[in-house]
Amino acid sequence: MIDRNKEYPYQALRQDQEGKVRVRFVLSRRGELVGEPVLDKKSRYRLLNASALETVKRVIPYPPFPPEFPEEELVFSVTLAFSLSGNGFWFLHLNFFPQWIIFK
Repeated sequence: MIDRNKEYPYQALRQDQEGKVRVRFVLSRRGELVGEPVLDKKSRYRLLNASALETVKRVIPYPPFPPEFPEEELVFSVTLAFSLSGNGFWFLHLNFFPQWIIFK
């Protein structure tokens, strides 16, 4: 889902910018974003940082939690790796997993 909404900024591509960005965000039981996503680990490039934040926002709404999850909100962390290959293509690697339950 997040992977389908990724965008490598055109200007970053032109400037051969690569890096990893980790974004933390909170989802409600209904799949809504709670508050604003936060950069846990920034790349050295502003364009890649901004693109990572926008990617997380673009997915809204996320799927609702399964009924067996009693939590009202969960914290998630996503690592987006922006990298250029030798043939001009780019890849976005995602590590997506819930961190800790913050509310019950």
